[in-house]
Amino acid sequence: MRVRRDARRFRASTGLDQVPSLALTAQLHSLCQQLSAHFGFEVDVEWSWTGATVLVLQVRLITRAALGWAS
Repeated sequence: MRVRRDARRFRASTGLDQVPSLALTAQLHSLCQQLSAHFGFEVDVEWSWTGATVLVLQVRLITRAALGWAS
């Protein structure tokens, strides 16, 4: 989905040039595994998609509270 701002409104559109969600999920999974191996703990990743690549904005340790909330 792409979102752009027009004057005082936001417009959302979808198109064929979008990254398939499974491809993005696979890329994020691989990225999280690499970050976990690098830091030595399970990670919570804040990320952004530019339309071409994933940008890592923040990496945090996953706490037990977060694991309980997710399940």
